Amino acid sequence: MPIYQLNYTTNQYGYLVWYIEESEEELLRELRLNVEEQATYSNFLHPKRRLEWLASRLAYQKLCTHIQLPCLTIYKSHNGRPYLTDDKIHISLSHCFPFAVAAINQQAPIGIDIQIPSHKLQITQEKYLTKLEIEDSYQDLEKLCICWCTKEAIYKAYGHKALSFQSINLAPFRKEKQGTIHAQVLDKHDYIVHYYIDPNYILAWC
Repeated sequence: MPIYQLNYTTNQYGYLVWYIEESEEELLRELRLNVEEQATYSNFLHPKRRLEWLASRLAYQKLCTHIQLPCLTIYKSHNGRPYLTDDKIHISLSHCFPFAVAAINQQAPIGIDIQIPSHKLQITQEKYLTKLEIEDSYQDLEKLCICWCTKEAIYKAYGHKALSFQSINLAPFRKEKQGTIHAQVLDKHDYIVHYYIDPNYILAWC
């Protein structure tokens, strides 16, 4: 049951990436699901989706242990955003088999996204990128994936379901193994998003 990547600063902020090797039964033995969580888990029909859901919660549980925070129950808001009973602790979850990630921030809402680069991102880029962003990406698959993860992370941190990816504007950036991207939502909310290129996935958080 390996922790693939761990990054945290004291107990204020951190994220943990989990590599899924376990069966559903093994993950369930590690977790403490309440009645509501058990019902949510049972509604997933696809085995891979169940594994991802369980692993993201195990990543959260392990992250809490590392940064010495109480492992509070995760709830879901009306717009699908995960939250805790302590509104001073903000969380975000993401998964892309065989990886799952959990992030915590005690200072502000947080968003995180993990993706494995896929050629589908090239086919659908006009749906999630502006013309300027398409020009800046130069059909670079990794850069397209960074853009997608960045917008997904902002979408989660912003917390409004109606937000369109076309309303999230990314400043041009040079692709590095790890870096930051400046972004603006609806021409008035500024974000700085961090990203990291792993050999197996791309991660972005804000």
